[in-house]
Amino acid sequence: MVCPKCGYNNQANERKCRKCQSTLTTGESRAKVAKTPARIISHILMWIMFALITIVVLGIAAYRIYYWYDAWRLENYYEINEIMEPLVEEITMDYGMAGHAITFFGDDGDSIFVKELNRSYIISGGLVSVQVEDSYWVSGDPETADALVITLTPVKYTENGEQIELPEIIIETPVPQSPLTLINPESDFTQVNTSIYPLSIQVVPDSVVLVNGEDVTDIVDYAGMLSVNINVYPQGDNLISLLVSTDKHKQTRTDINLYREHQDINLEPSLTLEETSNRRIYTVSGTIDPDALLTVDTDYVEDSIYVDASGNFNFRARLSVIGDNTITFRASKEGLTDSVVSVSVYYVPTLNEYSRMAWAMDYEQLKLYYETWNGRVFLCEGTVVEVVMNGEEQTVYMDVSDSSQPQYVALVNYSSVGTPEVGTRYRAYADVLGNAFYIDDYVPRLACRYMLVD
Repeated sequence: MVCPKCGYNNQANERKCRKCQSTLTTGESRAKVAKTPARIISHILMWIMFALITIVVLGIAAYRIYYWYDAWRLENYYEINEIMEPLVEEITMDYGMAGHAITFFGDDGDSIFVKELNRSYIISGGLVSVQVEDSYWVSGDPETADALVITLTPVKYTENGEQIELPEIIIETPVPQSPLTLINPESDFTQVNTSIYPLSIQVVPDSVVLVNGEDVTDIVDYAGMLSVNINVYPQGDNLISLLVSTDKHKQTRTDINLYREHQDINLEPSLTLEETSNRRIYTVSGTIDPDALLTVDTDYVEDSIYVDASGNFNFRARLSVIGDNTITFRASKEGLTDSVVSVSVYYVPTLNEYSRMAWAMDYEQLKLYYETWNGRVFLCEGTVVEVVMNGEEQTVYMDVSDSSQPQYVALVNYSSVGTPEVGTRYRAYADVLGNAFYIDDYVPRLACRYMLVD
């Protein structure tokens, strides 16, 4: 075995060099010695790798925990900070378009910045309302869209400069329809007595409007009002098609039925007849087949019927009911079916005349004899305690008592006073309709034609 130190060639079984006495190392031992540093390096690298993997795993876990907490904190922001969540409501804008109002609550002086609108809104009185029309979010062809998904990302800025991201607000709503309001008639079906009907509708300005396929956009005024005369024939149904197209809205299609009874004999009231009257005697005029006989079925002034050679007629009707009156008249001709026409007139005497008809309030007798006294006019003086809307009908509950024991009447409000103020004293002139249930009892119900602050 060659000594690695001095190079002397020893025998194979020698353990020490005969020349320099150095310890001789076998091949196996040399391999072991050679492998020891490699193992150490390998172990070090393994620990380094393990440490790196551990750091990465812990980092990912910390990242997820942080953003999970941040998302949870954002989602529960209002509950954590004991603040009312924003209130989202569907609204109709003043100009008729559909929209949404989002009301934010907070401290006065703070502001809400809505990224999608690129606008800030100052909180005052503890709240601020953000109103946006739905069409603002429409892109592309609205006819092909099914619904809108609106996402708002509000940010709150406090007075001390703090910036706080608020939870997203997501609104799902249908694509808006082109606004169309029927004015005359008020619904899609009405009975008509005349050959010309004044159709009136309202749309959003700059909308395209077709009536029976004819483009009438050029006669829509600056406020979106459209008035057009429609020919109506005595054939029963007269269908009128309306089509309205507003930018970023789906088209609105509506069919109106102007129903005019079939007539064998021409009989038509004048288009200029008033629908209301302050006089008990009301003049009805129109046209009739000159060869037909005109008769009046309802109360009228005798010998007042006049028909000229061209068929123009008039007569004086008596309006016997305060409120709605129906006047009916007919044309007769041998061998043909009578043509019958009815017109409605709303009759209320002037305040001066109506007030002179009023009886002083006798509450207990009125409760007992409301059926017998139907139509009788009473003076109701008292304080308004409640105003209730039932559809379009407004009922005003008034206490007419002069003592501590309340005496309530229910007044159906037909007066020029829009909504009386609760707690205010009024003087009302009203005619008896019947009774109504209020606070566990039946009370007199009257039609209030005039109301004045007492």
